[in-house]
Amino acid sequence: MVYARKQVSGRDGSVIAADLKALEARIAANSSVSGGGKQLLLALAASVRKEVENEDHLEKSLSGILQKAILFTTIFPLLVTLGGNLQGKFMAPDMGKLRLAPKSLSGQTAVRV
Repeated sequence: MVYARKQVSGRDGSVIAADLKALEARIAANSSVSGGGKQLLLALAASVRKEVENEDHLEKSLSGILQKAILFTTIFPLLVTLGGNLQGKFMAPDMGKLRLAPKSLSGQTAVRV
């Protein structure tokens, strides 16, 4: 159980916690283990189960935060880009209606000295 909880791609924490509860029940029901040994095994199993439950709770909490952060970093730039495009569309003058008379630029320079 201790080895299984240290693996990254191992079983889920809730599954390991359920297995540890079953193991605790089997240790408590076992009459071949002495009283001191039984208490030691029960304490060890309870300790590991508590750690697994804490890790499982932390993993679920952080996964929700991470999911919201990824959603924000995906959607926020999309909304900013959409806002910029809409602003450009509505604030720019209508170039289709603008009519300018042609003008000859021959003999003129762009930079005056």
